[in-house]
Amino acid sequence: MGGLIEKIRLYGLSAAGGRDKLFGEIWERYGRKVLFFIREVTGRNAGHAEAEDLFQEVMLKVYEKLDLFNPAYALSTWIYTIARNHCMDYFRKRKVVHGPLDETTEYPDNKSTPEDAAVAGDLFARIGAYLEGLKQTDREIAYFRFYEEMKYSEIAQVTGIPEGTIKSKVFELRKKIAGHLEGKDENR
Repeated sequence: MGGLIEKIRLYGLSAAGGRDKLFGEIWERYGRKVLFFIREVTGRNAGHAEAEDLFQEVMLKVYEKLDLFNPAYALSTWIYTIARNHCMDYFRKRKVVHGPLDETTEYPDNKSTPEDAAVAGDLFARIGAYLEGLKQTDREIAYFRFYEEMKYSEIAQVTGIPEGTIKSKVFELRKKIAGHLEGKDENR
């Protein structure tokens, strides 16, 4: 769905008092992605049950703050900002050291042939294993750019990191991941 059409629909649903319907659409469209993001960000610091709890808390915040959403901005950016900030609060409250990703993280299926799925699964596993050792910020940037295909400006808005820095980090991440896949591991 295009950005302008999405914004018009949001205005319409919001103006018509369709808060519950709007939230239902948000849940359907972003629920799995937000849960996946939370699992990626929290890694081994939170088990699956705790990640589920964080997800529920994030979605509750999204629902409670729907009136504060400004449709002039991307809905996904707003939702991921809430999710990221909530995860940061989780880390602060528990004084958690940002550790590697959970080995049991489930990756979304890609609806392809079994051979393609096997190759993609192996590739995801190898990339995931490499990303485990990165700093949390780099994992977030990698997730937003490579999994969510967000624009640099959107990533900058969610993370609070300047867009130029995001571009530089993405370039370096691509180079490091490619080197890892070719067996030429560089320092992380």
